[in-house]
Amino acid sequence: MATAAKLGEEITVGGTPVEYLITETTLSLQKARQEFGIVVTGGNSGTIKFAVGETPPAGHKAWAAATVDVQFTLHGIENGVNNIWAVGSGAGQKFTIV
Repeated sequence: MATAAKLGEEITVGGTPVEYLITETTLSLQKARQEFGIVVTGGNSGTIKFAVGETPPAGHKAWAAATVDVQFTLHGIENGVNNIWAVGSGAGQKFTIV
């Protein structure tokens, strides 16, 4: 079962993979595949791996933000079908979906 997340909400992730479903209570998302910006929060002590529609594989790029925020785009998201997945290298890693 996916965890609800709002656009712009800071999310804290740990070492267990979590699936995120963008809540549509305050906005309406088209159902076709979409792209979302991901901001990995500056000051994280570790890394975060992201994937779409699956648990992030071991070979996926790990995003770190040691002193400043790092932003990139995830493609192919279909909210409710192919959701965003994230897993941190340890507890307390933070990111925001924009």
